[in-house]
Amino acid sequence: MSRIYERASARNKISDNDRVLRGASLIWRRDGADWVLFSGRRRFGRVVADSKHPEMWRSTLSGGRLSDMANLAWAKNAVIAAAERELEWEARQRAAIAPSKCPEKRGVFEGSAPPIAPNERGVL
Repeated sequence: MSRIYERASARNKISDNDRVLRGASLIWRRDGADWVLFSGRRRFGRVVADSKHPEMWRSTLSGGRLSDMANLAWAKNAVIAAAERELEWEARQRAAIAPSKCPEKRGVFEGSAPPIAPNERGVL
């Protein structure tokens, strides 16, 4: 039971401004009335205030489109989820392009014995 409370308290210690995701430090910064999600100098998304309804927000989508209205926490969560998907996709692409190499430069089989047993005629 104490482990559950320890995990919950550890999660609560990470604030919205210092959220860390797979090695990327994601930080929310204000840009006028808007909120922008950054990782270093890279911008991941923006949350803008709705023009008609006070206290309602929208996240910007690809092509400059706006999402449905939501409160600030849900709009920020949508941007973080999109950033997480993008970071995971990029990590998979890097892994596919540059697979890890074997650190040793010897053959596949260490011993002098062949990997298969010879048949009745003694031929491999």
